[in-house]
Amino acid sequence: MASLQHFTPEEVAPPRATYSHAIRSGDVLWLAGQVPIDTEGKTVGVGDVEAQTEQVLRNVGAILEACGASFSDVVRFTSYVVGREHLEGFRAARSRLCAAAVAGRAP
Repeated sequence: MASLQHFTPEEVAPPRATYSHAIRSGDVLWLAGQVPIDTEGKTVGVGDVEAQTEQVLRNVGAILEACGASFSDVVRFTSYVVGREHLEGFRAARSRLCAAAVAGRAP
């Protein structure tokens, strides 16, 4: 059985519960869901889906980097957007922050 390596990088606010931001098992890295919280524990972009998406993706990017990975290493990325009216802002922010990772994927 592969050993588990836990990651809670300083570049991301500490989890508010008992979990790690990421866990590596062998060559597979699993990230916990992220929210638009900055390093000081403050919510970013209340009412602004682009600002929230940017913060979430900055958190994900920081976690990936702390684990020696990047968005180009991501195989699957699940996002939940509440309300179709927010999709345009979500997609704009996602394209800016992880363009290489989303190239060729469905909008």
